[in-house]
Amino acid sequence: MKAKSKSSGKQLAEQTAGKTDKPKNTAHKWQFPTRIRPNAFSWKSSRVAVQRIKEALGEISSVVRHDPIHAAEGAIRLIERLSPALEHVDSSSGALGSVVNGAIEMLVPLIATAPAPAAGTN
Repeated sequence: MKAKSKSSGKQLAEQTAGKTDKPKNTAHKWQFPTRIRPNAFSWKSSRVAVQRIKEALGEISSVVRHDPIHAAEGAIRLIERLSPALEHVDSSSGALGSVVNGAIEMLVPLIATAPAPAAGTN
């Protein structure tokens, strides 16, 4: 699987800029929280952790085109889950750190450009 380029987060942010459509009746049910959870990975599962992070990024990327607010919520949820899930993983090669850094670089612009709901509404 190819790594995402550093500009992919900016491209996703540009695609979602100005989209304020309400989501359809059914919101996307996230799959990554069941795979990225506290203590999900042992000390020797760096490769699996990298794969799961890439899967989560792909899931968020597919949702951002249709529902940027829900995608931003998913991005925040992923970032919150990364540290507890990866705390026991030994990544002396640096591969896991690189993927996490790339994920954060991709997700921050998506979160920053997500349209905010109108004031006074939930």
